[in-house]
Amino acid sequence: PPRIPCTRLPLPPRIPCTPLPLPPRIPCTPLPLPQYEREETHRYRAKGQVRERVSMGGQDAVLTKLKAGEYTVMKHGRTGKPSERILKISEELDRLVWLPVKTLVAPAQDDPRYSHGLADAEEIRSAREIDRDNPELLATAILRRSLDFAHADRALSVVWPHRTLDLEFATEAECQEVLHGLRGLLEAQSYDNDGQEEGDDGQEEG
Repeated sequence: PPRIPCTRLPLPPRIPCTPLPLPPRIPCTPLPLPQYEREETHRYRAKGQVRERVSMGGQDAVLTKLKAGEYTVMKHGRTGKPSERILKISEELDRLVWLPVKTLVAPAQDDPRYSHGLADAEEIRSAREIDRDNPELLATAILRRSLDFAHADRALSVVWPHRTLDLEFATEAECQEVLHGLRGLLEAQSYDNDGQEEGDDGQEEG
């Protein structure tokens, strides 16, 4: 039979690809952080403040005020409302004391209910700094429960292996004074202890 010529059908006209308009961009407004959520900016800013304030000195003045009991604080506990305390440090700078403001008989400064040695303190932590046991959170468990987050800039915790001392100061300035004063004291004591251990090692080797 005769061969039928193969005639190609015309292709449909190509539809030009016109990109659809993008929806209008919504401005990115940061949401307020949940209370005591980790904030890297606060941590790095706090580190800068530590270096600045420690370099300015004034640690001796803070320790003198602590010895004299010039700081009145609110102590936050595991239960109940915060209680007013007078914060002091022993003359030997080895024990932190928090005495009741209103009491008929003043307790002894070595009373374990109202004092604790500083030798085994692990950290002086601002309420704006990371909880090492819960790195996604700030402060301590007690302050997260009890402290108004708006007052976080004026609160700190002394952290021991099995307890914390959680304090709220009258002002941010007072809190910063004590925070950096106690940190400087612990660093100096740690440096002295390390130096003594190195000296002992050297004597044994000789």
